[in-house]
Amino acid sequence: MVAWALLLAFVALCVAGWALLVAISARLDTVRLERTIAQMLDVMTVEDQARTAALVERTNELQAARARLEQLRHKYETTLKLYQDSIAIDGPLGSKRVQ
Repeated sequence: MVAWALLLAFVALCVAGWALLVAISARLDTVRLERTIAQMLDVMTVEDQARTAALVERTNELQAARARLEQLRHKYETTLKLYQDSIAIDGPLGSKRVQ
């Protein structure tokens, strides 16, 4: 009878040991998974910041290009107006005076 009790206690101890081992293993997997998720979030945050910085840079470049285009448009309109005014001053004989 004592042998059966010892055998039963040994089996219970083995089952408890396996349960403890499984619990520790699951906890370690959970910790590892949490670290992986934290690292992925860090990488995603850095990538998002890089995309935002690139978007801001492109926006600034676009604004600068639009400002330059507006300057060129104003210069063109001014030159065209001056040209049209000079033609109006010279009149129809202006081209003959140059010759």
